[in-house]
Amino acid sequence: MTRIASFVPLAALALLALPPTAATAQPAPPPQGPELPLEYAAKYVCGTNPLQGAVTTLAAAGNYYTAVNIHNPFKANKVTYKVALAPQGKPGPMTGFQPVFPLSYDQAMDVDCRLIRARLQQSGIPVPANGFITGFLVIESSRELDVVAVYTAAPTPGNQVSSIHTERVPVRRVID
Repeated sequence: MTRIASFVPLAALALLALPPTAATAQPAPPPQGPELPLEYAAKYVCGTNPLQGAVTTLAAAGNYYTAVNIHNPFKANKVTYKVALAPQGKPGPMTGFQPVFPLSYDQAMDVDCRLIRARLQQSGIPVPANGFITGFLVIESSRELDVVAVYTAAPTPGNQVSSIHTERVPVRRVID
């Protein structure tokens, strides 16, 4: 129970760290270098592709959801993340890194499609409310983390899950 209670303030703090949306906001410039030495790049797939080929030919018609679970197995860790949008056939914009925040021993957090969309919009990157988007959630940390992406999909009528897949995201050392 203590672990759950200590997670709630951390989640609230992470949400409060998001900057407010400004009507004239411009997409954040690309970061000048890594914030922390370890990095994870988790693929996300979010939103509705209404008909095969209507929005993208990369995914079948349906509703797609991603949740990236982040767990700290160490006593103390520092974490940050950014969101990179990957439009089809060209490089896309990205947000800046969140301010670095602590993640205590055994704490976990979740970044889902709702938070990914919010970060993009708050950085001035336009995304359709429920439209289909893909890209990468880039997580950096001072020590290794457990990072697992959870992907679910459902056909458009009824929205019942028809598939689920989890994937452990590997770590890499960031070199300037």
